[in-house]
Amino acid sequence: MKRKNQTEKVKLQLTSFYREIILILESEIAEGYLSEAQAKTIIQLLTKSMIRISYRNQDVLKEVSTMTEPILELETERYERIVREMKLEFEKEIDQAKEQAKQEAKEQAEQQVKLQAKLQEREKEEALKKLAAEKEKVIFGLQKRIEELEQQKN
Repeated sequence: MKRKNQTEKVKLQLTSFYREIILILESEIAEGYLSEAQAKTIIQLLTKSMIRISYRNQDVLKEVSTMTEPILELETERYERIVREMKLEFEKEIDQAKEQAKQEAKEQAEQQVKLQAKLQEREKEEALKKLAAEKEKVIFGLQKRIEELEQQKN
């Protein structure tokens, strides 16, 4: 019983110490005194030391492993995470480009409709001008004919 209590006390002390180290390292990173790589190196060294110290005590070893697993990242895990992040970013950029292309296509279609409407309006105006000119010619011609007929009558 005494051995179990002593083991539990050691476990609590070591894990508490480990947590404090992690908090200190996080603070040092936040303040810019350490890089994440440097902090991970320190944690890796501490983990190796803890394994050396506690290899006979499986409870302590398990607790230390549980605490450090989220912090320590293997190079392959890091690579996979970076690839995932890059893929997500790339997909996001593709979606944005597609959306922008859709918007530009919509704007071009709207502009084309406006230009076609303007062209049709100009064509109508030109047709009306031609009709007005022809009307003037016809009226002028009719007036001349009337004058000729009146002169012939007189």
